[in-house]
Amino acid sequence: MGELAEELGIPKSTLHQWMGQYRELKNEPAASIDRVRDLEAEIKELRRLLQEKEHKLTDTEEELAIVKKSSAHLQQTKELRFQFMENHRSEFRLEKMCEVLQVSRSGYYKWRAAKTSAQKLRKAEIMERIQYHFFDHKRRYGSPKITRLLHQEGYTVTERTVSIYMREMKLRSVVSKPYRVQTTDSNHSDPIAPNTLNQKFKVATPNTVWVTDITYIPCRGNQQENLPGRYRC
Repeated sequence: MGELAEELGIPKSTLHQWMGQYRELKNEPAASIDRVRDLEAEIKELRRLLQEKEHKLTDTEEELAIVKKSSAHLQQTKELRFQFMENHRSEFRLEKMCEVLQVSRSGYYKWRAAKTSAQKLRKAEIMERIQYHFFDHKRRYGSPKITRLLHQEGYTVTERTVSIYMREMKLRSVVSKPYRVQTTDSNHSDPIAPNTLNQKFKVATPNTVWVTDITYIPCRGNQQENLPGRYRC
């Protein structure tokens, strides 16, 4: 009984009196049915007022929360207030934020559309520079190197963003495999020189055994220059 009285916002004695009257009237002749209905209507109205009160309380709490978080933006430009609304759309109702920050919904949507257009222009500009650096460096540069070049040009962009833009444009750097020298080719019909030394490098006197080696130096056109060298044991 006490919890119900507190919920309805009325004294406990008043509720107790109503319940007593209701029980008495239910046992009286049909002439008292109208009074029962009046009491039921009063209780229903009290519940409606309680719900309205709770709604107003929730509305006020939301307003106070917005004021608390947006205190640094209240005296700022509309653009900064719009940015606050954009950052907190999932937390507060747009209508309430407009009311607290004293801006219009139409103004917010107009700002949002303009911001989207500016972002698209900036993205297009960065993608153009990415394409330039990619082809200027013979398709060899990936997102890390292109990001550094964009930073040198004054663009504030992350490597992850550059990587996403490159995937959208289907730009993939070509990484050349290191050249691996093949010194032995047994797939031929030419005569094979006998292995006279047979790994016996220890000799009794100098100038008895001569061996040779080849050094490979990469040149243009994927060609290799062989520079022979001689060693003596």
